Amino acid sequence: FLVDVSEEHGGLLVCGRSPKQSEWADVRFPPKPPGRYSWRTDVTALQFFVEPCGGAGCKMTLQLGVDDPGDACPNWLVDALMKRVIARLFSALGDKAAAVASSPATSPHAACMAANPQIYNEWLPTKIAACEASRRASARLVAAAPAAPERRWTSSLLRCFASPAAGKA
Repeated sequence: FLVDVSEEHGGLLVCGRSPKQSEWADVRFPPKPPGRYSWRTDVTALQFFVEPCGGAGCKMTLQLGVDDPGDACPNWLVDALMKRVIARLFSALGDKAAAVASSPATSPHAACMAANPQIYNEWLPTKIAACEASRRASARLVAAAPAAPERRWTSSLLRCFASPAAGKA
């Protein structure tokens, strides 16, 4: 699902998880891969925050929670695989965006966009504009905020930390 925080935080938050067979009784899920060292990754929490950066760019922060495969795989390998999966995910997103832009006539995503002009031509541009306005307002607030007073440590306090005998009566 999508959480609209465009005006409050300058972005859109998307949340989700892996589907469960019990929730999709009319859809046949693929069988679990066979073998001792194979498992299906169940995404228990997927959250990404998308922040438009002006023009065609954006920042995306991704948080992903997966079920621990247990003894099937050491943690260092799971960590390494997740880093590669995330890198491939971002690369694939960039490739798909480039494909939509370069040949919209043959892109299924471009066809979906054309079939839903209210979302892509009205709602989404309005949200992007709200995100950019929020970011500009936040930048103005930060720039206008008074500088925090500089903290200085007194020499006696530094001496107490520097010498174990200092400060003892």
